[in-house]
Formats: sequence, C-alpha cells, structure tokens
Amino acid sequence: MLALAGIAALWSYSPRGWRRPAALFCCVVVVAGGSYAASAIRRSRADAPATALVDGKVFNLRQGRVLLYFFDPQCSTCFRVAQEMSKFDWCTTRIVVLPTREQRYAHAFLTDSGIQAGISSDAEALRKFFPFTDPPYAAALDRGKAIATFNSSQMESPTYYETLKRLGFSI
Repeated sequence: MLALAGIAALWSYSPRGWRRPAALFCCVVVVAGGSYAASAIRRSRADAPATALVDGKVFNLRQGRVLLYFFDPQCSTCFRVAQEMSKFDWCTTRIVVLPTREQRYAHAFLTDSGIQAGISSDAEALRKFFPFTDPPYAAALDRGKAIATFNSSQMESPTYYETLKRLGFSI
C-alpha cells in the first residue's frame, strides 16, 4: 500500500498551498477517529447473549459477574496471562474460558496454567458480540453487560489487574 502511495505521489502535482492538504488530512483524522470511537463503544457496551454452553451445561451469562477469557491453547502470551490470572482471588466472579482454536487442548491449558474456570465451546458465537483480532482477549460482564474489554497488550500490563480490582472482579 505504501509503495502504491509513493508511486501515486510521483505522478501527482505539488500542492500550491497548504489549506487543501490540511483539510484533507483533518477529514481523514475525523473519519478514522469516529470509526475507532464507534468500534470501541460497541465493544465496551455490548450485551452478551443470555446463555452459553459451559462444561456441557447451559450457563447464565447475565447472572452476576463473569469474565470471558478468549485464548489460543498454543499461544504463549495466552498461557502467561492465564498463569497470572490464576494467582488472583476472584471472589464471586465466574471465569469462563473460550478457546479460539484447538478446543481439544483447553483442559490441558487450564491444568498447566492453574486457572480455575469453566470451558465454553461457544467462542465463535460470543466472538460476534465481542469482536477482536488475536487472543488473548477478555470481556468483563456485569449481569450480561460488558463493562470492560481487554486486548492482548492491555492484558500483559499490570493495569489489567488493577482495572479488574477497581471494577470489583477480584481482590
């Protein structure tokens, strides 16, 4: 894309003033910012479906606090985050893990990382409500409403756990 933009720049004429390029740049910034804000609001205010299948049983996602943890069982970052999560006291928060790939390795992942959680096979269905690109990804639900979402870089930061504590998900 950058190479094509460079070729286009060679064919274009030099602007005679700064107003038109500045106006175009501002328009691009406003559209990109609006798109990002709309996406962030949609993700952070998403309603979860009423139920999901967890450990082979119907699980109510709208009852109390639930932390949905999307992960790849073969991802080292996902494993480190899960190990760190296993050190916290989650009080009444229920953790539901959702493998995005290789469902068959989910039990071994939980055992090796030490995290106590239910395993759901509904990752694809829930991913429609909480879109993200790559795991790990987490959505903190309070009575079915997403009150916070965390991407990979946020989950590797100490502020992830501080935010969860502040929201009352762990102590």
